[in-house]
Amino acid sequence: MEKFSIESNIATVVKEFPLSSKVFYKHGIDFCCGGNRSIGTACESKSIDLQNFLSELNESSLNESERKPMDLSKEELIDYILKNYHEPFWEDANLINHLSEKVARVHGKEHPELLKLNELWKSLFDDLKFHFQKEESILFPMIIGLERGDGGNMGCRVDGPIAQMEHEHTEVADILREMKAITNQYELPSTACNSYRALFASIQKVELELYEHIHLENNILHPGALKLLESIQGE
Repeated sequence: MEKFSIESNIATVVKEFPLSSKVFYKHGIDFCCGGNRSIGTACESKSIDLQNFLSELNESSLNESERKPMDLSKEELIDYILKNYHEPFWEDANLINHLSEKVARVHGKEHPELLKLNELWKSLFDDLKFHFQKEESILFPMIIGLERGDGGNMGCRVDGPIAQMEHEHTEVADILREMKAITNQYELPSTACNSYRALFASIQKVELELYEHIHLENNILHPGALKLLESIQGE
């Protein structure tokens, strides 16, 4: 039985079936900041064969585990985000820092887009460094306190930091799109060396993980925290 249809909301699909994110990513469909639209609308905008896409999507859902991020408490979800996205990011990012500088220096004359890619990556890296710090020191403790009921008045101000983090998520997605565009979807020239290939592969890995990361926060963690805040204020 097929789980998805032309009317299915993308953010809801990824929320309920996280592995579907890889299908959306494969076809260049935004499932985090731009996830609040139907599968049909997204496929039409990309000229993607709808039936083939739905078949691929339904097949991906067969491998889902029983417990999903949307079933976790907010504190558990934050721990999941930290362990699966924040902490692993730095190893990948440090590798990209090294490769990006090297590849831009060696191949930038023949491929000037690599110079721009290096600049964009540096900007993204700096933005994410401060973004993660703000989440870990301000927003996440506020949400945990709100859920535990021991956050005092701090939880009452959670909507402001959430709005700011989501604004920054949009900026991150914009940089990722620009990086992808200037490299023609990370198309490698026939003469690309191993460092060149490793750079593009590493960036694409981080790109997918960032989209998954943003989806978890924008579409599960933040709405859940705001709903909890609303219920507390209504008491």
